[in-house]
Amino acid sequence: MESLLQEFGIKPPVFIRKLDKRSDWNPEVSNPLDRPRRSAELIFRDAGRIFSLYRVESDRDFCSAVTAISANRSPQNQNLDFIWMTANDLNSAGIPFELSIEGRCLQAGALHYNATIRPDAAISLCRTLLIAGRQDYRCGKRKTGEILEQRRLEGCHAVVFDSEKCLCER
Repeated sequence: MESLLQEFGIKPPVFIRKLDKRSDWNPEVSNPLDRPRRSAELIFRDAGRIFSLYRVESDRDFCSAVTAISANRSPQNQNLDFIWMTANDLNSAGIPFELSIEGRCLQAGALHYNATIRPDAAISLCRTLLIAGRQDYRCGKRKTGEILEQRRLEGCHAVVFDSEKCLCER
């Protein structure tokens, strides 16, 4: 059986960045040379501030990231659109990132990174990702729901609000 990451064509380790809309990665532009700038403006709105990324090395990590991102959404099992990038992609764009454990799920919290992304670095990153042929991906409602249900059964505090501590293990 093919893993989730293989299904998406992702070779870990990677960082996942949630997209508000798939069209943010594929904006309508009259000049293709404007696409990195426009994508950067849409994906990293208010550039110059801190953005969340999740470091994913396995299907379990991916499911934890999906859970952490989805936990505060209503309904939780929405489509989750994302792009992925490597540490080299971030470094080549001059984007500093650091582990910043946060959230109600212990496993997902250990995957959370903060990245400070300036406007010029966001454009550089988007250009790098476009040159590498990166695409946007969607974890559909059904798959997101399955992931959340499995995590609920495991006692993940991100989806089970009445437990005192998260039962997920890293």
